[in-house]
Amino acid sequence: MSTAATAESPESAGSPTPTPTRALTPIQEQDTTDTESSQAKSSKAASPDPDAAVATINFHLDSDMGVVVQMPGGKTTYKVSSCSIANASPVWRAMLYGEDTRVQPDTDDVTIELDGDAQAIDVLFRIVHYDFAMVPTEPTLDQLFEISRVTSQYKCVSLTYPWANKWLSQLSNYHGAADCYANCHKVAWIAWEFGDAELFHHMVDALIASCKMGADGKLVNISGALLEQMALPAGMLDIVTSMRTETITKILAGVNAPLQQISSGQGETGVMYCKVRKDPRECEAMMLGSAIPALLRAHLYPVPDASAFTESILELKDKLHAIKTLPYVGRDWKPHTSHDHCNLGFRDTVDKCLKEMPRSLGDDYLLNLSKQAKLSGVDNHNYLDDYKLRASRKSISESKFKDSVSKDSPKTDGKAKSTASKDLSDTHESVSAADDASKVTIKEEPEDGDA
Repeated sequence: MSTAATAESPESAGSPTPTPTRALTPIQEQDTTDTESSQAKSSKAASPDPDAAVATINFHLDSDMGVVVQMPGGKTTYKVSSCSIANASPVWRAMLYGEDTRVQPDTDDVTIELDGDAQAIDVLFRIVHYDFAMVPTEPTLDQLFEISRVTSQYKCVSLTYPWANKWLSQLSNYHGAADCYANCHKVAWIAWEFGDAELFHHMVDALIASCKMGADGKLVNISGALLEQMALPAGMLDIVTSMRTETITKILAGVNAPLQQISSGQGETGVMYCKVRKDPRECEAMMLGSAIPALLRAHLYPVPDASAFTESILELKDKLHAIKTLPYVGRDWKPHTSHDHCNLGFRDTVDKCLKEMPRSLGDDYLLNLSKQAKLSGVDNHNYLDDYKLRASRKSISESKFKDSVSKDSPKTDGKAKSTASKDLSDTHESVSAADDASKVTIKEEPEDGDA
């Protein structure tokens, strides 16, 4: 190519080059959701402040207020309908409207902050705003625990009515689960909040049986967590403490009894630990001599006081089940007179005490469970029938007492009051007698004693 061909003329260099015409193309409008998301991301990246909002979730087209919930990575703002959440929870309503006055009609700038698990609050907001497809049908144990804590805090367990019965049916056999003793306090709280009386009984019993004394003298669970820091119903810690002490006292008394009776030779009339009834003294002496070293190794001899025993009831049970005594073999031994099944009753004692461990709940607890079940829709079947019968009889008897006292009140004398009081007392005694008769009686069976 020549130089002349590539050089420009002076005229062409000085004149402007015309711009070719082009068709205009429309600009794509950006989706508002993407804009909000990108703004949130850029805000998060630009600000190291841990309190900066990391997400905004809009639950309704007519959302008129914000709810801020703290999350591990920052805060989440939920855009919600103020009327919907006010109707869902009396606590939320009080936060919005106060006791006497309502908020101003323009609530776009109103924001409240809530405590509690963000995912659990998210589930409740989805229920409130009819987003049922996003409500979990089979929540995990931890999810259900957090939901139950939030519904308790904000008094809105009735929101879960369509789901609660199915949710708790997953836990109906949890007392047999491998991790029951580690999580029984969580399941107990779930059962308490939703009103599942049978599940609550099982979990409280599991907590009593598995807790032990920590190094500072306070009760801890099998994982070492302090019971006093757990979510438990009011007064439950005192009940767990007293039931644990009472049960351990009975078990240790049952261990000490044969040791004292055989050692002193002054056992109860008719009580013999030799089942064969042939050479009983020799047999019992053999059992005593072989049991004491085993008890020493288990730190159970001398038999400690219940207040000084720091291990759990389950650990005590395992220790006593592991103790084996040597069978006596007499000079005139015959197969049908074998002492292999003679024993000191340690296994029977601990098993009987556990089966007869007193129910830890009074009527005030059962009343709360009954009320919560009505709110949540949990079906207790016939589990609370005995309580309802007692409550009904007590109500009738008290009404009868009041009627008899108020009838002809100007002329009522001490005799009428005495008769009414006797009727009330007789009714309560009959209910108490029925309760005693309904208790399970454990028949003591001979144990397979000695390995």
